[in-house]
Amino acid sequence: MKIFLSFSTIAFGLLCLTCCIMSSLIGRSLNDFPVPISPLTQAVVNHPLYFLLIPIPWLIYASVLGKRRELNPNAVFVFTGTLALAAAILIGATMIGWLLPCLPVARAI
Repeated sequence: MKIFLSFSTIAFGLLCLTCCIMSSLIGRSLNDFPVPISPLTQAVVNHPLYFLLIPIPWLIYASVLGKRRELNPNAVFVFTGTLALAAAILIGATMIGWLLPCLPVARAI
């Protein structure tokens, strides 16, 4: 179980690192974009290093759980559930932020 905690935390850290890299790449390509950029896209693209701060609570919680002699399955399920929820929110917010500039804009006549 302790290996599962470390592997899932490492996977979440790699997901956050990937989001950081992709945000910086997309930010460079959006500089010449003719359409005004939404606030969510600006938050995602202008501050890509914030993605590296997201896994810190799970790193602390994994280290606390890893120091226990016997792991409670409920604690591991709570850890995994919150990690999965955070990953889903992270992926959803970044994907929406990256896709918003690509949506067609309806212009009033």
